[in-house]
Amino acid sequence: MIFHKKKNLTQVVFVSGATRSGKIILSRIISSLKRSENIRVDHLTEQLPIMNRLGELTDEACNTLLRYSIHFMLYDNYIGRNSNFKTTDFTSIWNTPEPEKFLERIYSNNHEYGDSVDGDRAIERIKKEKIIFNMMIHYELMHVDIFLNAFPKSLFFNMVRNPIDLIYSWKKKGYSDNFLSNPRNATLLFKYRKNLVPYYAHGIEEKFINSNSIDRLIYMTKNSLDVSILKYNSLDNIQKKRVRNIQFDSLVTNPSKYVKNICKLLSTDKTNYTDEILHEEKCPRTIKKIERKNKMNYIKNNASKSAFKALEEMLEQYHNFYKI
Repeated sequence: MIFHKKKNLTQVVFVSGATRSGKIILSRIISSLKRSENIRVDHLTEQLPIMNRLGELTDEACNTLLRYSIHFMLYDNYIGRNSNFKTTDFTSIWNTPEPEKFLERIYSNNHEYGDSVDGDRAIERIKKEKIIFNMMIHYELMHVDIFLNAFPKSLFFNMVRNPIDLIYSWKKKGYSDNFLSNPRNATLLFKYRKNLVPYYAHGIEEKFINSNSIDRLIYMTKNSLDVSILKYNSLDNIQKKRVRNIQFDSLVTNPSKYVKNICKLLSTDKTNYTDEILHEEKCPRTIKKIERKNKMNYIKNNASKSAFKALEEMLEQYHNFYKI
């Protein structure tokens, strides 16, 4: 069945990356720019490409649902629905250059922010104001093809970080241990021989269930990188031009360069709030190589020989693919 798909109302920007890759920093920068909305995160929407890759959702259905989901997130956000007021959340309206703009949408009686027939005016204003819809997603480039096909004019910023940093951070957060069964866990889990397995380990289930904690993290990280490279290489040249891989070390040491480039890509400008964000995120900052060396030693002392070999292979793969 061929479904009717919602048309693009405005510029859609995706910020992707593994958990702990630094995509919040990048998302906050984009959200601080002129015409940009507050950061949006929707865990339910993120499950659609996963279901598609697992063969549980057709390409047509996935494409249609993604467009419907983001269309109504954008529209509802513009007329003041489902606003986040929690001050500590990075998705909050308070973490934007103009929180009063969002308050006006909520409290105003102007027809521009109305629903029903008045909602048509809101749609026209969204187009006229050329709003930048900024959505943060997970899983690196594992679903880049799906998002680019669903949104042909979108831009895809992929935040990448040294696997040593990711694995060490994930270990300290307990992401391969009891957190999988925690109700707050938003990573899709599936059952494999009566074991709970995270989506990151799809295709390497045996390695996952038979490994210790640190080995699991190594294998999951490598599996994500393998799939990401495969998906990126499947894109045509036009699609590849819509993808920007941004390395964490480079962003935090030279943020002004990336702010300038992103503004040019989105035809916008930074605000005073952009500088506030950089200050809060301690950018620019120095990357201490000794810290990464210590993390590597910790991983080596707790990993099996085969897993550590996989890590060394992954590091070479990571540097070659991202040309770092």
